[in-house]
Amino acid sequence: MIVRRRMCFWCLIALGAIASAVAVSCERGSGGNGFLRLSMSDDYDYPEMSRLSEYLKSNGGSGIIPDTNDFILTVSDQSGKTVYKGLYSEKPGVFELPAGVYDVSVLSSEFSAPAYDAPRFGDSRTVIVNPGETIGVAFLCTQLNSGIRFIFDNSFISEYSSGYIMLSQKEFGSLEYPYAEHRIAYFNPGEIIVIYVENFQESALFSRYLDPAEILTVNLSASQDTPEGFSITVDTARNWTWEDYVTGGDRDGSMPELALTVADLPSYAGAEDVWVEGYIVGGDVTTSKVNTKPPFAKESHLAIADYAFVSEREQCAAVELPSSGGIREALNLVSNPDNLHRKLFVRGDIVNYFGYPGVKQVKEYILY
Repeated sequence: MIVRRRMCFWCLIALGAIASAVAVSCERGSGGNGFLRLSMSDDYDYPEMSRLSEYLKSNGGSGIIPDTNDFILTVSDQSGKTVYKGLYSEKPGVFELPAGVYDVSVLSSEFSAPAYDAPRFGDSRTVIVNPGETIGVAFLCTQLNSGIRFIFDNSFISEYSSGYIMLSQKEFGSLEYPYAEHRIAYFNPGEIIVIYVENFQESALFSRYLDPAEILTVNLSASQDTPEGFSITVDTARNWTWEDYVTGGDRDGSMPELALTVADLPSYAGAEDVWVEGYIVGGDVTTSKVNTKPPFAKESHLAIADYAFVSEREQCAAVELPSSGGIREALNLVSNPDNLHRKLFVRGDIVNYFGYPGVKQVKEYILY
């Protein structure tokens, strides 16, 4: 078994659990109260942040990464009553709360309509506060929204000079994208419809579905060879997700650096002793559902996905945890709900599990 931990922008603070354990012995709640400690690194000197900043600048963005001290922190109980809402930097060192279930979140900004230069970062959790105990939460600061930018070929600008492009997302809003624009337009994850507008008449050209943290560059040019009169090229070299601009090399699962993704698993059915990577997104898996919020009922398995905030069953893979040994003890979500949304690498066999490709016979893991 290998366990590697590192400090990165995801704000995984390994010492948080130790601090919480120590805090239990010196903090005493009144009545049935418990304690909640919230932590998050605000150090942006890690290589991942430099890469992200340079990527945003090279793709038309400002390259400015928000300061976590300016994040908006919200703590609310299960009735929806807000216990705290304010700057993360102004939060108390520890919250003393009546025992119960609480929703906690940090967000870098409000995001209520499509906008340029507006990447949104944050995390949200559901936690259980028990009487007389301290629970620690280490927020994972990932990008929550999606981005798209266009490069208009001169042929397209000439052919469609009488109109303009508009981007639209159902129930979220629309944003004009002029031909001279080059910045990244940010939307909620989901389908974005590209519309050509001329003389107040709208024509839907095509649509694209974007995942959380995905930034897509699309080249548009006029074409006489297609029925639509234009051609689309997706610049995959700039199709970026939170972890990598582009995943390089051929993935074969032979080592963690070449780990298979969840999307790769159907092509590797029957493979044995291979590495698979993904974010822990839930547990209590069935053929049709994944439970994505605590409390969890089953220690025997968990679910991973290629993105940290996935709830659709078909985008998840179940990972069976061995019935004995330290792997189940360390990874199961019943005992370790804070593992939710963390990056996991496992070495095992690719088999059908709960109706979809999954991982069994796990022999080794790496948890970030």
